[in-house]
Amino acid sequence: MPEPYFLKLRSDSSKEDFARISSFLLMEKGKILLASPEKHWVLAVLEKKTAESLKGMRKVELVGGVTLRRREIKVIRRTKTPD
Repeated sequence: MPEPYFLKLRSDSSKEDFARISSFLLMEKGKILLASPEKHWVLAVLEKKTAESLKGMRKVELVGGVTLRRREIKVIRRTKTPD
């Protein structure tokens, strides 16, 4: 089952490296949600085996899972007590 992952390329990566990694993601049926070629990062939905493959690439510095589910915060209301 695909999961969201954050990918950080090395700081010495070129735009061609970024394009190569992006092409690899699309070829492996990954879905790129957000990307920044200037800052060298990608947020994508991938299969676990694809994420493991990326960890072995020279230009990839970090591959980590991300949770994107909605966070629920309960509202606490104070009631006035009669004096």
